[in-house]
Amino acid sequence: MPFNIADFNSEISRSGIASTSQFEAWILGGPGSRYGITGILEQYGLKEGMRLRIEAANMPGRQLVTLDQNYYGPVRRIPYRFNNQPVTLSVILSKDMREREIFMKWQDFFVGHYRTNVNRSNMAGMFDGKYFNDGVGSIDIVQYSYPNNNGGYGYYFESEGGTYEVQNVITLVEAYPVNVNDIQMSWNDEGYGKLQVEINYRYAIEDNTNFGSGKNYEIDRAGRGRY
Repeated sequence: MPFNIADFNSEISRSGIASTSQFEAWILGGPGSRYGITGILEQYGLKEGMRLRIEAANMPGRQLVTLDQNYYGPVRRIPYRFNNQPVTLSVILSKDMREREIFMKWQDFFVGHYRTNVNRSNMAGMFDGKYFNDGVGSIDIVQYSYPNNNGGYGYYFESEGGTYEVQNVITLVEAYPVNVNDIQMSWNDEGYGKLQVEINYRYAIEDNTNFGSGKNYEIDRAGRGRY
């Protein structure tokens, strides 16, 4: 049948439209231990504030790797593995760029602490990395929306901007900052400083709270993340 505006409006009203601006990214675990990153964040006064400075993040994609099966006729491509698409965080920098220092310290767990050898002394083990499991962590990307009129059983919270509902929670497992990008400095730029950080991870766990799982998420607003 031809396009019907009434059917279109009904469908949009039924399931709504995703708002890509309603999200948070929580750094939950990191170098030192499962929750070791919280100590680094607290040291720089960003235990709660880092999520407010991550102004952009991409919801990760996935690419299947296939193997060609060419016995007879057209090639059949058989999926047997997957590749993750990296997640890029855009971080608003404080005046002392402490956010950059946090991610650089995270990388230090893998490549050593040569970076802090300001006296250029013979520092023992300054290029020594630690164990992989000591450096990786986890990051949650939480997508919100305004709740639908049909109710639902997801987690709601109130803010000054209104009532929001958790729709998707994606946890990046064994995550670490593989690329802390350079920061361009210019006398011609009067904007604010931003840092692009590319996150690698082994795999992602996805919980679509309103797709029938019945599991409610509660976010600890004090800064420890999701439980």
